[in-house]
Amino acid sequence: METMRELRLRLGSIQNTKQITESMRLISTQKVQRVRLRMMENKPYLEHAASVVRDLLAEADYAGHRYFAGGGEGGPLVILITGDRGLCGGYNTNASKEGYALARKTEGSQAICVGAKGRDYFRRRQQEMTRAFRGLSENPFHEDARSIADIALSMYNEGRVGEVYLVYTEYHTMLLQEPKVWRVLPVSPDGAGAGDAGMRWLSKGEALIQYAVSAYVASAIYGAMLESAVCEQCSRVMSMDSAVKNADKMIATLTLRFNETRQGAITQEIAEVVGGANVIAE
Repeated sequence: METMRELRLRLGSIQNTKQITESMRLISTQKVQRVRLRMMENKPYLEHAASVVRDLLAEADYAGHRYFAGGGEGGPLVILITGDRGLCGGYNTNASKEGYALARKTEGSQAICVGAKGRDYFRRRQQEMTRAFRGLSENPFHEDARSIADIALSMYNEGRVGEVYLVYTEYHTMLLQEPKVWRVLPVSPDGAGAGDAGMRWLSKGEALIQYAVSAYVASAIYGAMLESAVCEQCSRVMSMDSAVKNADKMIATLTLRFNETRQGAITQEIAEVVGGANVIAE
């Protein structure tokens, strides 16, 4: 049976842990609101960039263009977005599993990992990685996404990869986030082709198309990074909330056990005093 000193030490340790988890929950709640606002502000830009690309593709017969037909005979490029830290439930593991399963489907696939957790997941399974980034997950900027997009586009344009996929966590609600796979290249057009005249227009507008697709891919990566950052903080809020509730239960249980132990000790001392007094009286 635990002594009062041992119970007191356990109570103090759990109370300290509860204070830490409560602080982390509050910090993550504030980060959710801040990053979610940035995510919502980026969505119109992403939708506009996608609309421009679709309009360009609808202007001509792009069946042979690399941004529609594929970048080459190489395998897919998987851009996996996870976090740099843990304590966020299954957020990192779920996205990493999805990215690894996609990478394993095709021989010769390559990967770019954004986040230390995804990088470590791939390393443990000896999955080939082209690049790995860390320190971007919780507070991403468009310049970070542009750097990643430049690498992906360079590999695609050179034919080293035939497809580019984004694997990240999609935000639904505070309680629901799911891994998502999004093929950003080649782009799927919504409109029909326009024949040879369109191809002549294409040869003149190649620089414009290159710029539009580049902006689209960068904004898609940036949007995925922002959405993943929101999901990471939501998962951390829920994990810390669960930890606080568990700490409260443990504190209540240990407090009851401490009081019972203390009451037993007091009762024993009284019995010893009374017994000693009786002995003296006799």
